[in-house]
Parts: sequence; C-alpha cells; structure tokens
Amino acid sequence: MKLIGDKVPPAVPEFKSMTVRWPVKSNVPAISGKWKHLPDGRVEAIYTASELAICLLIAEIICEQNSLE
Repeated sequence: MKLIGDKVPPAVPEFKSMTVRWPVKSNVPAISGKWKHLPDGRVEAIYTASELAICLLIAEIICEQNSLE
C-alpha cells in the first residue's frame, strides 16, 4: 500500500573527485601527487570522498594535539 506523499528520497550522488583550495598555513593533509602550491601560498588538492574524509579526520587530530601543547 502506498500512501499519498510517500516518496523515495533521491540518491545522493558520490563524487569521483573534488578539488579543494586550502588557506595558507592550514594543517590539512593532502594525498601525495595530488596537490600543488598556488602562487598565493594556498594549497590546491584533489580528493575522492573517502580520501577527503580521512584527511579531515587527520586534520582534527592534528588540531587537538596542537591545542594540548
């Protein structure tokens, strides 16, 4: 039985890759061979969804360690 208003939520598409430009002196890791320094000092990095998630977790750990010092 289907009720009025019942809808299947749309699937969230998984991205193949994402380019992120990190600010100068950010402590977010990047994948070897998938990043470069920009002329203004920022870092441009390319991530898959899982790589970005792992790098953000590592950045959080780095931030927590720096706050303890």
